Amino acid sequence: MAHNFLGSKKGTKISRVTATVGSNREVGNNWEPTSGYTFDIDLKDIHFIDKDGYLKGVADESETAPIDISIVHSRIPFQFIVNKLKKENVDLGTYKPLDLVDESEINRINAIGTDISGERIRINGYPAANEADQKYFDPKLKQGRLYEINTTIHDVINYSMNPVVGVVRSALLRNSTLGGMSGSSMRNADNKVFGIHQAATPRNDKTEKDPDLSQNWRAYEMMLNQHHYRWIKGLMDKQEIKGFVEHEGERYYFDENGTFLYNTTKVIKDGAKGWRHFKFNETGVATDIGAAEDPTKPVVTTKTEKIKFKTTYIDDPEMLVGEEHIDQEGEDGEELITSSKVGNAEPTVTKKVTKPVKNKNHPSWY
Repeated sequence: MAHNFLGSKKGTKISRVTATVGSNREVGNNWEPTSGYTFDIDLKDIHFIDKDGYLKGVADESETAPIDISIVHSRIPFQFIVNKLKKENVDLGTYKPLDLVDESEINRINAIGTDISGERIRINGYPAANEADQKYFDPKLKQGRLYEINTTIHDVINYSMNPVVGVVRSALLRNSTLGGMSGSSMRNADNKVFGIHQAATPRNDKTEKDPDLSQNWRAYEMMLNQHHYRWIKGLMDKQEIKGFVEHEGERYYFDENGTFLYNTTKVIKDGAKGWRHFKFNETGVATDIGAAEDPTKPVVTTKTEKIKFKTTYIDDPEMLVGEEHIDQEGEDGEELITSSKVGNAEPTVTKKVTKPVKNKNHPSWY
């Protein structure tokens, strides 16, 4: 969320941003991570959908929720962070980042009047877990540990039209969330991202006295609309990694779809070396295991097949019973069949007659 980096009060200044992946122990006395992998984020790598509009809204104390969104670009690919954590015996279980829902799903959830209450969602985050906000938590949450909310949408509200992003819908949850979870992804039943945790009201003595909060909802989840979605997709496409990447003395490879290769083999064109056969181990390290044929070059095969002649019977009233006469002897023809195949694609097959067939003409008595 934009408020994580620009603040929610006028005059907020942030000079340094760090990211921690894989934290699974309590933080230190100064909130410093004691586990996981922590690295700095360049402030230039934090992108806002409408930074000026958000800051103006904060200064004017006007509505900022529809544009309270930001994207952080990590210069270190997620897969390399996974490998670093493995060395610390922390296994994230996958090299695959989360996927966004497709645009048709964005259109569905944003159709005004569409009721998505009751639909299953999941949110993971690191709550700040202040003691004052945990009166109703048993056991108490630990700062620095990852928690998951697995629940259903209680209701949906619509924000008024924003000049930059249009109408934005928010899902309301009955579950309690805490400060520190802002920006956590909201995923659907297929574990695909369609929204972001934006704000919440902690459950404490004060909020328990508010009937609206205590009986109806506690957390706001911004649902991505078409403008948000295309902006995010544009940034993702711009930053997508393809091809070989060198990292800490090893080579890795992201294929034409941006997929990180590991535990597999692939024939790849490696610059001036031409086509080579590579093996990728369990952490994705590439090893050149020898020259390979060009997989983009068609494999052409040919074969000749006979075309069997046909016998044509012609009625001839002048022939006697038992008399036989052949006007034309039959002769088989030939055709050349050529198959051209590239990789795993379906072959292209062509046929060409190289020797015409001669059908047999056989007059007969009737």
